[in-house]
Amino acid sequence: MAATDSFTPLEQSYLNFDQIRPIEPDGADAKFHIDVNAKSVKRLFLDLRLQARQNLKILFSGHKGCGKSTQLNYLAAAPEINEDFLVVKYSIQDLLNPDDLDHIDLLVSMALKAYEAAYKAGLPASKQLQKKVQELADQLHGLIERTTTTASGRKGESGVAGEVGVPSILDFITFRFFARYQLEFSTRDEVRKHYRPRLNELVDTLNAILDEIRLSLAGRKNILIVVDDTDKSPLDKSLYVFEQNGMHLAKPKCFVIYVIDMALVCTGRFRATEAAIGKATILPNLRLTNVAGGVDEEAKANRTLLTRIAHSRMDATLIDEDALNEVITMSGGVMREFMALMAKSISTTLIEERPRVTRADVDRAVIDTRNGFSLGANHIKILKEVLRDPRWDPDSLVEDARSPFLDLLHTLALLEYRNGEDRWRQPHPIVKKLVERLRVEQP
Repeated sequence: MAATDSFTPLEQSYLNFDQIRPIEPDGADAKFHIDVNAKSVKRLFLDLRLQARQNLKILFSGHKGCGKSTQLNYLAAAPEINEDFLVVKYSIQDLLNPDDLDHIDLLVSMALKAYEAAYKAGLPASKQLQKKVQELADQLHGLIERTTTTASGRKGESGVAGEVGVPSILDFITFRFFARYQLEFSTRDEVRKHYRPRLNELVDTLNAILDEIRLSLAGRKNILIVVDDTDKSPLDKSLYVFEQNGMHLAKPKCFVIYVIDMALVCTGRFRATEAAIGKATILPNLRLTNVAGGVDEEAKANRTLLTRIAHSRMDATLIDEDALNEVITMSGGVMREFMALMAKSISTTLIEERPRVTRADVDRAVIDTRNGFSLGANHIKILKEVLRDPRWDPDSLVEDARSPFLDLLHTLALLEYRNGEDRWRQPHPIVKKLVERLRVEQP
């Protein structure tokens, strides 16, 4: 791979791997995209095509960093999907506060983003649609102004002054409401306190907006809302939003895809959550071994896939074969872990002024990553049990966000793999050696 600008090939390789954001089909990194050919994504695509007129709700899950957002980006951009749907895709990281998430936030954001998407798609806005959105904007404006006047001790206006045209409403949505909602707890708290006893009213407003948009779809069958990065919230927030308030998230009258933390799938109440909201689709990690630790054909194919991904971002001559193999193994088949280990390894190579990545560079990256895991005695106990039996499950139903079992899944210290109906878990390869040593020293 040739260098760009004034960077050396190795420096450019570092930049190619040091990526945090998922790949966008029309982004600069699209040239690096390699289809992982996931069956779960094909199943999701099939549901969208065959049940487009149904207001299905999909809980799209997988370990953080396994590639869910990239898969959703490509699915949302697919011509076949855009023929059937008005696609409304957004990330809560851009609009809301993932560390302080509430189901009311999601319902409000869906209403506003659906209207914004319809306007940007050039769909005609009926008087009834404009009226509904205007009423919602007035209400939200009054609520956020209330927080301003309360904080300053002065009197202020309630609602949007005068009749505001469509562009002004869009400016309010983008530059005033979400800008403050994301940053200010007081604003979020005021909006939530208003709507918590009026949830049915909020849902009715959302559905009225969706119904009016649907009337102008002109050949499309439905509205698809993709709410990304809801798996980035703390586990207690995710449990509150999806387990305790899932019935509200099932009510929007359109097709919705929510992204959820893999730890939620492993709670004792997930079956009830799935029944309340919709069906679950799991994007599994790339399996690099079978349950017995052997390398079968699927594991070989996945290792080959990761090798292709590496060579798409750096020349094969810039990394020793055993170094790349170790990165693949230590990634556990989690895409973001693979990318991060490659970036850290190349960084060490550059600092040491070596011409190519060696196994020693990878070992340094592994140690650095291992130091980032915080494991207590209860975590170690569970990891030992999983090493002994990969199909081990806790004795009782796990429902508490403080559970060390769920915490291990949430932080990727414990990884789950699937092979058809069979599923098992393994400690993250980076912490596995530590657990194996402790199992010998402290049986």
